[in-house]
Amino acid sequence: MAWRGKPPFPDEKLQKLTQPYPTNRASVGDSPADLQTLAHDVIRGDFGQVQRLATRQLVTSADAARRTVLMLAADAPETPVHTEKCILYLFELGANPKAADANGDTAAHLAARRDHLRLLTLLSFDAKWLRNDNGATPLMEAARTGSWKCAKHLLHLLWQYGLNRCFGQGNSKRSRLLKKKDLEGRTASDLARLSGHSELASYIEREMRLVVGADGEISGLTAQEETDRQELQRLAEAGDSAGLRRAATRGSCDLPNRFGRTALMWAAWNSSCGEEALWVQLVQLGDPTCADVNAHSCLHWAARAGNSAAASALLAAGASANARGLSEFTPLMHAAFAPPATAAAVGRVLLDSGADWSLKNIIGRTALDFATQKEKSELAELLRGLQTLVHDVIRGDFGRVRRLATRQLVTSADAALRTVLMQVADAPETPVHTEKCILYLFELGADPKAADANGDTAAHLAARRDHLRLLTLLSFDAKWLLNDNGATPLMEAAWTGSWKCAKHLLHLLRQIRFNECSEHGNSKRSRLLGLQDREGRTASDLARLSGHSELASYIEREMRLVVDADGKISGLTDQEEADRQELQRLAEAGDSAGLRQAATRWNCDLPDGFGRSALMLAARNSSCDDEALWEQLVQLGDPTCADRWADSCLHHAAKTGNSAAASALLAAGASANARNDCESTPLMLAAICAPPAAAAAVGRVLLDSGAVWSLKDKFSKTALRLATKWEKSELAELLRGYDGKIYFYEPLALPFLQ
Repeated sequence: MAWRGKPPFPDEKLQKLTQPYPTNRASVGDSPADLQTLAHDVIRGDFGQVQRLATRQLVTSADAARRTVLMLAADAPETPVHTEKCILYLFELGANPKAADANGDTAAHLAARRDHLRLLTLLSFDAKWLRNDNGATPLMEAARTGSWKCAKHLLHLLWQYGLNRCFGQGNSKRSRLLKKKDLEGRTASDLARLSGHSELASYIEREMRLVVGADGEISGLTAQEETDRQELQRLAEAGDSAGLRRAATRGSCDLPNRFGRTALMWAAWNSSCGEEALWVQLVQLGDPTCADVNAHSCLHWAARAGNSAAASALLAAGASANARGLSEFTPLMHAAFAPPATAAAVGRVLLDSGADWSLKNIIGRTALDFATQKEKSELAELLRGLQTLVHDVIRGDFGRVRRLATRQLVTSADAALRTVLMQVADAPETPVHTEKCILYLFELGADPKAADANGDTAAHLAARRDHLRLLTLLSFDAKWLLNDNGATPLMEAAWTGSWKCAKHLLHLLRQIRFNECSEHGNSKRSRLLGLQDREGRTASDLARLSGHSELASYIEREMRLVVDADGKISGLTDQEEADRQELQRLAEAGDSAGLRQAATRWNCDLPDGFGRSALMLAARNSSCDDEALWEQLVQLGDPTCADRWADSCLHHAAKTGNSAAASALLAAGASANARNDCESTPLMLAAICAPPAAAAAVGRVLLDSGAVWSLKDKFSKTALRLATKWEKSELAELLRGYDGKIYFYEPLALPFLQ
């Protein structure tokens, strides 16, 4: 990657920087299991898991051999393309690329030894030339182990004038680095030859023979090498994939012209060279990370040509989606100069591989600026981020959402007048971590009442798709607006047979704060449930008309119930009351098997006079912790249901420390931040009511699902203050790890407990 500003490797400090440096030794941490787990997730490229587990403390700690997460990841033979984002996140949290283990090996040494190109590519230039305790550089390790990919990467880096400082000192810095010797006086080529890698030794010696002049141009190829290079260039420029496949070898395909351009770059630059088999061969033989003297990599050339096949192969082989070229240009910026027909396609390849669309070049311009200037409308639309943001919210990737979301983006809309919130609502389901992403959209100004071209709000769209999690998080009044057809979200849920959202909307009106029974009795509730669309149809009418007769009957039963001025609920038939009492008996007895046999979609949300359902009674009994039971109950019942005081099923689970119930309810769509009439959240009730032995466990479940630790109840008390007051020491200690931290500044991961 090209340097910006002052070169990171001044010649006068060259010798000092390449020596082992004791202060770079990693300090031993106390969480080896977590280090291994995090390293495993990085190696798999599972960014969601990495983001949840990684903390600054963990990333900067080490195991007994003084190996950090970065080193453990480096010591893997290969990684998928999404590992790049995981590694960049480690750097963001403070991972030190120069840290050394007990043998003085850095991440670069370990990666070079294992031929782990992707990780080596992402390290800073000076971190790639440090010595270990044997005086060996990463290039020497690659030479000794026959690691062709990493050896080529390190050798070719020194073609770039931003790294070799040729303008001031010609070939001298490059020559010194390539001729470094270990403590036994052996160079990289010596080590390659001694360990039986004679072809690699010859390759290194050829590279040492090349000269970079004071003008940055490369010379030194033999006549035969120049002939071979020209033939490969001719084939690439002609788009002769078959000829390239026949002619390319490991020794010839990275031969540079005077500007450092290789056969891979010429082929990447020609969109006719888009044959998958060609690129499978080229990235195996050549250096997919190679860059010319201006630091324009093969991927830059592929992006500029709109060559998606080349870009995909290069990225899969270890090229960085965020490599910097001349003037700090990234491949994504170069995609803006691609032909209009292919610019968006190669842009998607880059974005899917972790390209950072927010990066700026040396004069502060982004890829979007260039796409707009060059009138690449499809790429520009892609880069505006609306769809990207929607995708990240739906996946629950809070780190990406926080980096991408802006007030302008969150309040803007597409051609159909749909905002990010509406497009997320139009997804069938989302993971538990989507809650924090949605709350962040609200923080930035997302309007839950905004309507699209058809008058549909986010609530209408969520109800239609049975997207319970999003619907739950909307304000009460946003859930009862009419669209252009005069339909409420309840009508949309009824029409599409969306049981989860229909139940949620129906059960909301059991709560005193929403039905306003003390002032209006049952009238407000009755009016909302009986609303008609422009054709005079109620929600129950629409359910029956669309073939959802069971749901129609359920809605009619809910309309039959009555809430009196005190908030007491009545109106169940004798049989319904008998069914309800039987479920209550089973729940209070902790009879999980009996509950599983008796519960149905029709009966498990039957309320007692206070609005308490079977799910609430089971949640408040810590004996009802059978995973199979809760899997069934949240499918049949309403996991968001609350009693007349707005204590939800999750509040009841938190009170008793029922972690199994809490986990199932959260996964099914319950909000970790639901408020009752005292403004208490489930986390606060865990602090007040849960047994000490269970409080911390259920607290962890809630926090890991996006519970806001800094919220206050109507008495201005936080969960931490309540846990301290009620002597829940383990939960209090857990919450102290968050004290003073801003919710939206923190990733979805638990802090480390000492």
